[in-house]
Amino acid sequence: MYCHAVCFSFSSNKNITCGEGGAIATDSNTLASRARQMRYLGISRDTWQRQDQSRPWEYSVAGPGFRCHLSDVHASIGLAQLQRLPEFAARRRRLASIYDTALAPLHGLAPVRRDLAGTIPNLYIVRVTKGRRDRVFERLLAAGILCGVHYSPNHLQPAFQAYTRPLPVTERVAGEILSLPLHTRLTDADAEWVAEELQSALESDLIPTHTPAAAAVG
Repeated sequence: MYCHAVCFSFSSNKNITCGEGGAIATDSNTLASRARQMRYLGISRDTWQRQDQSRPWEYSVAGPGFRCHLSDVHASIGLAQLQRLPEFAARRRRLASIYDTALAPLHGLAPVRRDLAGTIPNLYIVRVTKGRRDRVFERLLAAGILCGVHYSPNHLQPAFQAYTRPLPVTERVAGEILSLPLHTRLTDADAEWVAEELQSALESDLIPTHTPAAAAVG
């Protein structure tokens, strides 16, 4: 699929991090120029670009913009992280492969397609079926395993209320997804333990789908 630009996030839980921030990659000179201008308060040439001109303090605000450029400190962290990307990629793929093997035979999980050869897994998501996601989450949390849900559907957020319409498949899947721990400090043994606890949580989830109404007392 062709696109004009790709966005990358560098927040703390991503494949590489700057602490915060992100980047845009594009093969369009026009789009790149516009993005550079918008990230720096709409100024056509930033301080670095003006350093050699005779009056470097002079600048032009060519349009709307934001203060969205990385600080030197954050950029330095990102450059150091970038050198370790092959190492991080191998570790994340290894952990995802362990999860794939351990979770494949489990009942109560719907398959999620993965391409470990062509991607670096930032998240490891499973789908817990039959309305049991929240109960399984609570059991894993009780075992000391913090999972997450990535992400809540945008059309259910207040900011998009004016544009909301029913998306039943999206809403059903959103109620099933669960992100298991995945980061470069996770060991093989950690991943195997998470898989074992997930199996235990699925097998022990004996709560009936319909709870009988309590009898009246009087």
